[in-house]
Amino acid sequence: MEAKELLQLSQEVIEQRIELAKLKAAQKGIQLSAQVSQFFLRALLFLLAFLFAGWGLALWLGELWENPWMGFFCIAGFLFLIFLLIIAFKKRVIHTLQNVFTQSMFQDEK
Repeated sequence: MEAKELLQLSQEVIEQRIELAKLKAAQKGIQLSAQVSQFFLRALLFLLAFLFAGWGLALWLGELWENPWMGFFCIAGFLFLIFLLIIAFKKRVIHTLQNVFTQSMFQDEK
């Protein structure tokens, strides 16, 4: 085998490896976008369910206490408490989300 043929064969192998790396990167990008889309769809459905459950609970509490506004104020206070807890544990929540995204990026296909 001549040096010219060996050089040409090496270039072809390098080009194929580059193409394979591009395809793997594209596949990871597609997987990540699918996971992000699925996450947002689930989050939206959860938010709607949470909204309607909260609304129903507020109406029920207001009827129970014979003051419709008290039910809504009670639910608003509960949601504000949850908001404060999220703010208090912000770093832990962000760290957990970073771990989830990192693991999903580097997991091997099964």
